[in-house]
Amino acid sequence: IKTITRADIDWTHAELRVRGRHKGAGTSETTRPLCDEAVKALREFVDLAAWGEFDSSSLNHFCRRHAQTLTPPQDITPYMLRHSFLTEIYRLTGDQGTTARLAGHAPGSPVTRVYVGAAVSDVDRAAVAAFQAKVATVGQRATSDAN
Repeated sequence: IKTITRADIDWTHAELRVRGRHKGAGTSETTRPLCDEAVKALREFVDLAAWGEFDSSSLNHFCRRHAQTLTPPQDITPYMLRHSFLTEIYRLTGDQGTTARLAGHAPGSPVTRVYVGAAVSDVDRAAVAAFQAKVATVGQRATSDAN
């Protein structure tokens, strides 16, 4: 994010050119797809003439400041947003290769496995929802029996 320029955005194809540095491997360049919301946000950023140098401190401050407006307030960092995005990508696709590619990692990278391990399956979500429904039903019965 820190090195993105306006020239890196392909508005026609909704893609972003990303340049990375890899230890011992020099630099690489690839493109990543942008969702509609990201394109809209980037257009607003350009329209506001807010483009400038990004640094880790300002990105962290931006995330934390805006996360405090949530209910309840949250402590969110850019890293947490990246981790959540990649975990959700894996959950939706079940494909480690896609997740690794979008993360800019090598296929099968140990780091990519973190996202795989963090992904909660739909079965897990359904089990928790069923448990919560059961608890609510038992709680309602106990309340009506007490009356």
